[in-house]
Amino acid sequence: MRFFIFLICLLITPTYIYSQNLPETDILLIDIAYSQGKLTVGDTHHVAVRPGYDNQPYFLHSNEGLLFSSNNGSGLTDIYLYYFSNGGIYNLTQTGQTAEYSPQQIPGQEKFTTVTVEEDGSTQRLWQFDFPGVNRQLTFAENESIGYYHWINDQELGAFVLGDSFTLHHILPDAGVDSLLAGSIGRCLLTHPPSGHLTYVHKPPNDSSWYIQAIDPTTGKKQRLMPTLPGVEDYVWLPDGKALMADKGIIYQWQSKKWAPIADLSDRIPDFYRMVIGPRAEKLAVVRFEGTTP
Repeated sequence: MRFFIFLICLLITPTYIYSQNLPETDILLIDIAYSQGKLTVGDTHHVAVRPGYDNQPYFLHSNEGLLFSSNNGSGLTDIYLYYFSNGGIYNLTQTGQTAEYSPQQIPGQEKFTTVTVEEDGSTQRLWQFDFPGVNRQLTFAENESIGYYHWINDQELGAFVLGDSFTLHHILPDAGVDSLLAGSIGRCLLTHPPSGHLTYVHKPPNDSSWYIQAIDPTTGKKQRLMPTLPGVEDYVWLPDGKALMADKGIIYQWQSKKWAPIADLSDRIPDFYRMVIGPRAEKLAVVRFEGTTP
C-alpha cells in the first residue's frame, strides 16, 4: 500500500471541501489502547477542521490512512483519503456526475469500493476503483438499491438493501449471486472476530427492542448475540470479540450480560454515531453531529 499512497501524495493536491445540502458532521479519531479486556481512551483528533459533511470513515488495512465520504462543493460526494503521516486530505474519485459513499478496501487487494448514486439520482450500485482512484468499474450490476455493505472476504459481501423494509443480502459479485438473508435490519454490518460470521442489528417490526445478531451466510443459521443500547444501531467488535456501542458521548462495553460504561467522552464529543475501529485496535473513528442523529 505504501507505493500507492506515495502516488497519491505525488499526483493529487490536498483538497479543502465544503458541504451543501448534507448534514453537518465531522470525523474524529480517538487514540485507544486495548489490553487484557480493558479499553483506554487517549487523545482526540479532528480529521478535518471545517464546516460540512464528512462521514462513513473506513481504515485502510495498512493502517496508513482513513477513507471517508465528503461533499465536493458541487452538492455531490466524493471519496477522500486522510493520510496519517502528513495530515493531508486527497480526493480519490472526482467522478463528476455521480455521488460516492461508504468506501471500503477490498480484503487483500489494492482496490476500494463505494456505494455510488448514479447519474439518474436513484440507482445505487457498488463500484470499485484501483488506488489511487483509477480504473473505475462496476462491481455488481444486478442490485440497484444497495445502501450499505461489508466485505466478508474478497469474494463475498453482506449488503443492506433499500426497499419497503431494509433487508440483508449475501452477494457474490464474481458469480452474480444475490441471496436474501434477513429483513428489518440496521445499517451496521461487520464480521464477528471469533466466528467469522456476518453480524447486523435486527429491528423487529413494531418493537423497540433491537439486538445484534450473527448469521452464517452460507447456511442462513442465525444466533442472537446481545441487545443493543436503546435506539442505537452502531457498534464495533474488539479483536477478542467484545462489543462496543456509544450513546450521548459515552462508550459502553458488553460485559457480564449488560452494557457497562467504560469511557466518557461527553465533554469532548457530546453526540456521535458511527464507530470504526482501526486494524490494530489503536484508533477509533467516530462521526460527530449536532441535534438529531442523521
